[in-house]
Amino acid sequence: MSKKSLRDQSSGYLVKDNLVLGAEVFVMKKQRIVESVTVLKPMYTRLRDWKIVEFSKLEGVWVSEEFNMRDVEWKLKLYPNGYFDSNGDVSSKGNAMSMSLVCVSAEKFTVHQKVKAKFHMRLKGRSDHDSGKLSHWFTSSSTCCGQSAFISLAKLRDPENGFLVDDCCTVQVEIFVQLVA
Repeated sequence: MSKKSLRDQSSGYLVKDNLVLGAEVFVMKKQRIVESVTVLKPMYTRLRDWKIVEFSKLEGVWVSEEFNMRDVEWKLKLYPNGYFDSNGDVSSKGNAMSMSLVCVSAEKFTVHQKVKAKFHMRLKGRSDHDSGKLSHWFTSSSTCCGQSAFISLAKLRDPENGFLVDDCCTVQVEIFVQLVA
């Protein structure tokens, strides 16, 4: 607006040398979802071992310390006498040992964040017992993945297999983080 139009008494903009301004504001919300995917090179695999002593005294669940892989925190859970549910908690007693890999970082993920990992879980012995290659998208609602019947208790306790020696066993996880989204 020009100064001439503003000062024109007939326009009504200036009243007793005061200017009154008004505005109408319209807010239009547009929620934008941006997803970023980082594909990681397959060369970096992490291998981690734990020796569990006094295995026969374990009750409920054994949990490893946390470890970092590609800026993501992980831990291993072992259920010596039971099965785990989708939250990684023991849901029932059984005749097999269960193991699961837990993405600790996923507990703090936003709804759209996720990590894809391929991994093997092993019980070391004369010949290792392996889970086979597992693959999972870890999210805030799905923080763990594993096998509810990883190995039968009979096979685990059989001295011929060498899994339990002096009431100790060694578990291992081999993990490769593929994608971070």
